[in-house]
Amino acid sequence: MHANGRPLEQRLSDVDLGYMPLREPNSPVPVYAAAAFFRDAARREGPDIGCRVVASTSVMELAMIGKVALGARTPREAMTRAIGALPFHCTHETISIIDLPNGTILREAWLTPLDHETLHVIQQFVVAILMTLCRMTGHQGPIFERVEMMPHPVHGLDHLRSWSGTQVVAAESEALSITVDPAVFDRRFRVVARDRMTGPPPPEWAKLRGDGTLSASVRTVMKAMLETGAPTVERLTAVSGMSLRSFQRHLGHEGTSFSALLEEVRRELALQRLGSRKGALGVLASELGYSGQATLTRAMRRWTGKTPTGVSAKSAN
Repeated sequence: MHANGRPLEQRLSDVDLGYMPLREPNSPVPVYAAAAFFRDAARREGPDIGCRVVASTSVMELAMIGKVALGARTPREAMTRAIGALPFHCTHETISIIDLPNGTILREAWLTPLDHETLHVIQQFVVAILMTLCRMTGHQGPIFERVEMMPHPVHGLDHLRSWSGTQVVAAESEALSITVDPAVFDRRFRVVARDRMTGPPPPEWAKLRGDGTLSASVRTVMKAMLETGAPTVERLTAVSGMSLRSFQRHLGHEGTSFSALLEEVRRELALQRLGSRKGALGVLASELGYSGQATLTRAMRRWTGKTPTGVSAKSAN
């Protein structure tokens, strides 16, 4: 979008993603906000936006998933690696590979409800990425024997048939199902790239669900939101896909609350930044969403019994 002159920052702000660091593609993003971004992009740019984006993008540009796939030797191995990386990539998406006598099926589904318009856009990305991987083998003929996916509620599926080159039909469920010829799925890539995934996952990768609680996810999103201002319970409720009452009840069952989590996150970030002695206290107070340096000082005394300067001096020693 940026390369094509689209008002990217405004589009991100429209779905409350204005705090996203654009140069850090592995930064966590709330699922519902990301889904809204894809849906709105399709409304403005056309219902086949997913296919068009992947067709004009190299595998390496697909951030973490691209790095995982490039070390593989076949499309099957690339997708198997991507499945293994999903806990570091998405909290509510599942992908499975099913081998049957008449072909191999790749199935993608979501564990959280998404509207059919959004599913239609998201499923395109999976279809297009798998097609790109299979084309990297040098195969020129048909790749998919059948694609069952969610139709667009207005445009249906006709606009995708030129991209897939195969039979695209409406799925009976909300899951995406792609039947691919095993001879293509297991064919070796013409060029096998250097394996970037030898050894354990890089330290910047983390399982996005943390311990699986709502509070763990809220902490992650709060840290990101603090980049551009103080999070509010209304913003967190919106990106969680819950009502305010359900959101508060879930946190209560986990023994915490919005205000308690915000206090924890601010404390963690404040101590971390004071320990590194980066920036003025007024700037730090603003970054943490406080009204001024005095508010930060009161919070630091409450947490540690010391002023911010005292904590910073102790870290230096």
